[in-house]
Amino acid sequence: ESSRGMSLTGGLDGRMIMAWERTSRGSLPCYTFSGEYRESADVRVARRIAETCSQPYRTIKIGSDFFTDFAKLAFDVARISEGTMDSSGAVELYLNKVAREISPVRLTGNYGSEILRRHVAFRPRRFSPSILQHHFVQLINQASTRYASEASVDLLTFIAFKQVPWHHFARLSIERSQLRVETPFLDNELVKLAFRAPSSPGERLDAIYRLIRKGRPELALIPNDRGVILGRNSIFDRLRGAFCEVLAKGEYGYDYGMPSWASRIDSYFRWLRFDRAFLGWQKFAHFRLWYRDRLGEFLRQILLDERSRRRGYLLPGASERLIRAHTSGQENYTTELHKLLGLEILQRILIDRT
Repeated sequence: ESSRGMSLTGGLDGRMIMAWERTSRGSLPCYTFSGEYRESADVRVARRIAETCSQPYRTIKIGSDFFTDFAKLAFDVARISEGTMDSSGAVELYLNKVAREISPVRLTGNYGSEILRRHVAFRPRRFSPSILQHHFVQLINQASTRYASEASVDLLTFIAFKQVPWHHFARLSIERSQLRVETPFLDNELVKLAFRAPSSPGERLDAIYRLIRKGRPELALIPNDRGVILGRNSIFDRLRGAFCEVLAKGEYGYDYGMPSWASRIDSYFRWLRFDRAFLGWQKFAHFRLWYRDRLGEFLRQILLDERSRRRGYLLPGASERLIRAHTSGQENYTTELHKLLGLEILQRILIDRT
């Protein structure tokens, strides 16, 4: 028992595990990944879950050493994942290294929402064609067409047999490089049972609620990370849920989802520190600001290097324009920077082998 640690969030999947986990009091250390700004909803909810189950709890925070070590972390991510994980995986590698100090085994609710609630996380992503050579844009379009063909099967079949091995392996490879990952939601018998679950999303969710209540009723009384209490729908509950939803959407809009016009406004009023108001409510990683500020020099060192400039998939001067626009705060190219960094590091360590 003492060799396992429970990675908790504010969602339902880890809570299902805790509802039926029967380890002795104080023998299952629980933890949650945390950012710099405030205690997120995940942290607040997970702490209550751990306390209710009489288990020790701690948060694992992103420290300043993450930024000083980012170059090594980014290269390690490409090497470990064989290029399937982009540079955003650096934060996962950093946090899982710390988690290993708590326990060499990480018990997690990963893939519960995918298998039990049929959440699709693997989708084509928008990528600015203005920085790519025409032939590379054609390849991306072909990939989107191929995706549509692969996705034209039963939804759970797509998730279990395509999304999990093709998409989720990238992050899992990073986690497994640091500790042993255990999740009940990829168990063969459970996946087989999921194919017999009701087709209605509401019925599937009701079954999860009943499972939590039956295992440990008091866990059903703790709101989830979006402020929802299982089975309750009073006016107060709806208002709390709506407030949490606004915070979540506001955080996304200020980070990954910020449009260019808003990015320019935010840059002009940077001294007002709007990030303190919007960030940290739900997420622990905030790469739009990290690439703009603390990781901007690393971007320039890698993507403006002479080797990077000669890559055949970018238009001449594209990297300079993109980095200048993002680090000045005039545009938001977070997704593109993830991919360009990942591609360049992959090229260097697995193809150029330098």
